[in-house]
Amino acid sequence: MHKTESRNLVLQTDSYKFTHWKQYRRGPSTFTATWSRAADVFQTVFFGLQYYLLKYLCGPVVTEEDVMEARDFVDRHIGPGMFNVEGWMHIVRNLGGKLPVVIKAVPEAAQ
Repeated sequence: MHKTESRNLVLQTDSYKFTHWKQYRRGPSTFTATWSRAADVFQTVFFGLQYYLLKYLCGPVVTEEDVMEARDFVDRHIGPGMFNVEGWMHIVRNLGGKLPVVIKAVPEAAQ
């Protein structure tokens, strides 16, 4: 795989999100997010999540190499200490590289 085609899941985000971990208070064990931000949407056709989950999130998806690559990138891009190495290494070492997430969604192509 060419380096520009990296499948490092840790790096597949907007730059500012690397610092979110510093903005949350200690202790919460859950976080809830919603997909749609439009308040005036009353109907949605939803598709693509199952494909993404099967292709990118099934099984172990984060390795120690991924974490170190991301740390080096963030150190150069934002600054040293801004990447949550400890949190990502917890996922690698204690969760076998699997993300601790639960995804709930409407059925695909539902109207």
